[in-house]
Amino acid sequence: MPITPRLPIALCATLLISALSTQAEERRQVASHEHGVTAANIAIDGSELLIELESPAMNIVGFEHSPGDKDQQATINEAIYELRNGAQLFGFPVGAGCTLDSSDAAYISDSTDAHEDHSEHEPSHSGFFAEYTFECTDPGEIDEIRMKVFTKFPLTTVVEASFVSDRIQTYRELTADSPILLVKP
Repeated sequence: MPITPRLPIALCATLLISALSTQAEERRQVASHEHGVTAANIAIDGSELLIELESPAMNIVGFEHSPGDKDQQATINEAIYELRNGAQLFGFPVGAGCTLDSSDAAYISDSTDAHEDHSEHEPSHSGFFAEYTFECTDPGEIDEIRMKVFTKFPLTTVVEASFVSDRIQTYRELTADSPILLVKP
């Protein structure tokens, strides 16, 4: 069963996109289809820190086609397991007191979507979607977020990170050499 984004983060992401430059918006929209690029939508809503990740399967498991055998299916299942462990994928300042409250992840393949519009000569575009809710005792202490996605999934070369809170909204392309999103006003 596919997971659906939570309303607060979807609303925050919509506000963020409208506030950012057209160029950043265009880059974010193609992120889910560009190998190496993962999109991250991040929002603070009260004491909750909400994160959504969307990535081509290539970045996570090394292939985008539907699993052809049991080994590839096992690779996808392992990736879903790893993606659900948000505590290993993100780092926050200790003073913020953030702990993972809930997470979910799903593998989405063209063959499972209702819109197969690829010709037989075009490759499929499968991907992963994950969402996380962290409960933070002092969300005001969050001045940076470290993306550890690069370590766990080394085929990810860029994380296009969008962030919104009542203090700031920002967008930045992060890399393994520069994995920290600064979120202070």
